[in-house]
Amino acid sequence: MNSCVIEIVEILSDVAVAELRETIHIVTEGIQGPPGASGAGFVFSQPTPATEWVINHNLGFRPAVEIIDAGGNEVDAEVQHISVNQARVYFNAAIAGEARCV
Repeated sequence: MNSCVIEIVEILSDVAVAELRETIHIVTEGIQGPPGASGAGFVFSQPTPATEWVINHNLGFRPAVEIIDAGGNEVDAEVQHISVNQARVYFNAAIAGEARCV
């Protein structure tokens, strides 16, 4: 006959749980940062109809270019940024109007 001995040991331990809460109060605002970019833009005028416009905007970045013909209508055109200060606009037909660079 096989015998088996089972021993039961009871281990008691005390565990303390403390809830910690930290409240942060902001009493003053910090210093203001530097202002953002000026949002500079440039308007180029082309009074004589042409199939290619060269725009020297000198903005220092490659702006979005919106073309408006002499009648006030928005015109689709191919815009090529030559540099951060110059763009060329190509049209299928010669037009006059203005380019808004933003």
